[in-house]
Amino acid sequence: ASGIGRATAIKFAEEGAIVTIGDVNEAGLAETAGLMASAPRIKAFNAAELDSCKALVDFAAEDGLDVLCNISGILKWGASTSFPLADFELVLRINTTSVFALCQAALPYLIESKGNIVNTASTAALQGIAYNAAYSASKHAVAGITKCLAVEYASRGVRSEERRVGKECRSR
Repeated sequence: ASGIGRATAIKFAEEGAIVTIGDVNEAGLAETAGLMASAPRIKAFNAAELDSCKALVDFAAEDGLDVLCNISGILKWGASTSFPLADFELVLRINTTSVFALCQAALPYLIESKGNIVNTASTAALQGIAYNAAYSASKHAVAGITKCLAVEYASRGVRSEERRVGKECRSR
């Protein structure tokens, strides 16, 4: 509904892809749809809810699935000594657990199509950042998940890659 997800959806539509977009921000989804070259399929989606992850993939895959882009994410800053554990768990749930849940739900479809998984990480996946333990941990985990899936499913024709995004790095 915004940022990297919006830009990705717009680019895929420009390239002629049939795009499904999902986000908790329904107004942002509608705005994104209005910016796209072709009308996307739209599904309200909450990355913090695992059933919602599976429902989004099943909805997107109704006519087949070639690419899964995991772009959802949240960032919460704070000193590690006082950072609320509930916030730490929420960041991990949205930034990491949902990535795995979406990949897990998409893999049967992607094996069939010999498709691709693109997981968005951050420069935080490469280094620690002060006051950012939850986010950094979550993005390190996304990099690990991506590498494991790449090894596990390469022989079945599924490619998995991470995109690190941040001020210092905008490449694979």
